[in-house]
Amino acid sequence: MARASRASAPRTVVLSGPTGVGTTSLAVTLARQLTRDFPGGQFFVNLRANSDRPLHPGAAMGMLLGALGVPRDGIPTELEARARLYRSLLHGRRALIVLDNAVSEAQVQPLLPVSSTCLVMITSRQPLTGLTAVQRLQVEPLAEHEAMAVLGRAVGPHRATAQQEQLRHLARLCGRLPLALRLVGGMLAGHPQLPAVELSKRLLEVGRRIAPTVRGSVQVHAALAVAYRLLRPAAQLALRRLALSPESRYCAEMTSVLTECTSTEGTALLNELAVSGLVTPIGDSEFFTCHEVVRAFAEDRLREESDPVAKFAAENRLLDWLIHTAISISSVYEQPKPTTVSGRFAARELRSPVEDAGSVEFDRLRAASGMELGGAGSQEGQALRLLRQALVLAKRLGDKRKEGYVLLYLGTANERLQRHQEGVDHYLRSAAVFREIGSRTGEAAALGNIAHAAAPAQRYASS
Repeated sequence: MARASRASAPRTVVLSGPTGVGTTSLAVTLARQLTRDFPGGQFFVNLRANSDRPLHPGAAMGMLLGALGVPRDGIPTELEARARLYRSLLHGRRALIVLDNAVSEAQVQPLLPVSSTCLVMITSRQPLTGLTAVQRLQVEPLAEHEAMAVLGRAVGPHRATAQQEQLRHLARLCGRLPLALRLVGGMLAGHPQLPAVELSKRLLEVGRRIAPTVRGSVQVHAALAVAYRLLRPAAQLALRRLALSPESRYCAEMTSVLTECTSTEGTALLNELAVSGLVTPIGDSEFFTCHEVVRAFAEDRLREESDPVAKFAAENRLLDWLIHTAISISSVYEQPKPTTVSGRFAARELRSPVEDAGSVEFDRLRAASGMELGGAGSQEGQALRLLRQALVLAKRLGDKRKEGYVLLYLGTANERLQRHQEGVDHYLRSAAVFREIGSRTGEAAALGNIAHAAAPAQRYASS
């Protein structure tokens, strides 16, 4: 890796290995160590190899162009045009790009810059032998003593000594894969009454029934299935419902919204999932995340839910919560009421009695004003992140009214961050959505805000 970072030719490194071996963790660790070598920025894209819908190269290119500062309306629609713009922006720039969870050579080839100043790290289950002029590193499972140490830390020194051979057998059943070992260690720690021998039997039983085509390795999937069965029904529900979130970033309030429990109970559910190794804390914050294989497993279990109405209701609650949390932590709604129709509409003034008739979604929004999004930047930056998730959900649910409002709020949040052109783009999209559903109040609000946002954008463009 050090040689690759100093090479003068275009540099691409492929880190390959089975799911759960830690290729993503290794890539992220290396990227952090090389931060100073790449002042032109570090960019990370999850290509979603373990998902039912791997990311299309064009979509990945759009995300990278956006991260490089290209406004939405400046991103070409054709893949080849996007690739030309992408490579021109990276020419001579010392940037590091991590393409995580790649499916194939065809998926990553358009994303490779030609500039010798860039370094690309690709993680994949396959070595991607079709790519030329790359360095390859096969990431191997842990050595036996390392795998034993992982389980030993989970169960404590006394139990590790007393059950050394049983743990050794478990480590082998896990394929010495870090993710499977973490899950098994969580099961042993969370269920002290469960003998290691019994856990081995359950893993073997589940492993024999897993089809070879399962997403991820058999060892990891078997560990996930057993860990899931050991959860209380409420925690099983929580894991399934967390898969509804557009991002793998969870908190107690979100959990309580999805499962209709109190925030205290939501905390307890997340802690139970964490003890089982299914979610992990994000630093010292109140937030948790999970491995993408765990999320894929949760999505599979979610599809098996027998009550689609309850699932739909949970998605709507999550959408409402995202919207209201965003407005609770942002100053977007602290604007004066306009004195003329052509003036700038504050978003909170949009709720006319006519539009609210028969609609209760804004009345049951749940506030979480005390919620902190550690490391997400300013209040408007935090709101922006939540609103982007809300937009994904609104489109998924086909709720045009909420989509229009979320786009309106995104416009205002972008303005507050001095992203005036993006603010205008969102207002235009919001006006179009409101026009489509016949909401004159919403369309007028979006169009009224455009003039305010367009002036700074035009000044910036002409400077």
